[in-house]
Amino acid sequence: MAEHADRELNSEINALWDDQLKAIPAEWIPRDAAPNVAEFLTVVGLPTTEVKGIAFVHDKRMSHLIEHLDRGYLLLATTGGLPFVADPIDGQVGTFVGGRSPRLLFVGSSLPQFLVALGIWRRDLWAPPAATRTAEYLLSACAQFERVLADRDPAAVKAGAYWPGLLGGLREGIEL
Repeated sequence: MAEHADRELNSEINALWDDQLKAIPAEWIPRDAAPNVAEFLTVVGLPTTEVKGIAFVHDKRMSHLIEHLDRGYLLLATTGGLPFVADPIDGQVGTFVGGRSPRLLFVGSSLPQFLVALGIWRRDLWAPPAATRTAEYLLSACAQFERVLADRDPAAVKAGAYWPGLLGGLREGIEL
């Protein structure tokens, strides 16, 4: 049953990213990465397209953990100097915020859920032509994204996580 669910999730991720995913060579995955994290990266991989400044890593930088407060994190993507990282043990995704003393901001419960969320965000909020992105469309898309994310990854919509902040910022910038 779990294998079937994984296949369905992987197919959904491929569809959201227009099959623009590239598997990561096993030798670039740190040895202490959990088997499910390593398997996802070597089978499904990461997007090959840059998305609004988010550039996914497809090189040997993945083989070295980023140290922060005595914990190591797997580099997934860079964006404006701030990385998206995954905990190599449980696969939770985060990003660092806060300047000189950065803290890890929770983004998603797993790498697959992060790619689904970012893929939906890209498709529904960033990709539509400007002419169709009216205030009403954007507010509706934000509400729909929030509902889908709450259903799929409830921790990702809790106050203090990445997505609520992004949604709040977008909603504040929408002029009716």
